[in-house]
Amino acid sequence: MSQFLTGAKFKIALLQRKATKGPVNPAELGILEQEINRALDQARAMASGLNPVELAAQDLGSALAELARTVQATFSLRCECQCSDAATITDQTAAQHLYRIAQEAIHNAVKHAKAQTIRIQFQTQGDCILLAVQDDGVGILPARLRGAGMGLENMKARAEVIGGSLEIAPRPEGGTTVTCTVPRPLEQPIQD
Repeated sequence: MSQFLTGAKFKIALLQRKATKGPVNPAELGILEQEINRALDQARAMASGLNPVELAAQDLGSALAELARTVQATFSLRCECQCSDAATITDQTAAQHLYRIAQEAIHNAVKHAKAQTIRIQFQTQGDCILLAVQDDGVGILPARLRGAGMGLENMKARAEVIGGSLEIAPRPEGGTTVTCTVPRPLEQPIQD
């Protein structure tokens, strides 16, 4: 977002100088308006990401699919979501933490990795629930993993709170995969 605003600031200064010498080209104003609108869209998306997400635990798959649509529209990149019907979370807190992990992984893919394609997967794997966010960006350096920033530390802490584990790894074909694995709760025995 800041790159759009910085670019817009410079274009406004240029247009101001041009205006002192004669009329300004309307096409240049149109381009400037588009850049400002993109920055506004990104600011709105970021602001909505800061608000607590109200979602029912069983609707996590739908919320992830909506997140993918929003990311795709806001950042003009490809973002897809694959959710298995078998992947269900009954715990509201766990659903909230998994959603936030997905948000942070996507944020990192857009901001740091400059990804063009992001894939969210939410599925069962054996006796676990798996949330994975893959991107095709520049990848993550091992040094960055050792000196993890606040976002990476927050994702790890969220995974631990819900009894899960978080793995962040470079993809062989380029990009990064963030995987959170959470044990599925054992079914309560039926009592007579």
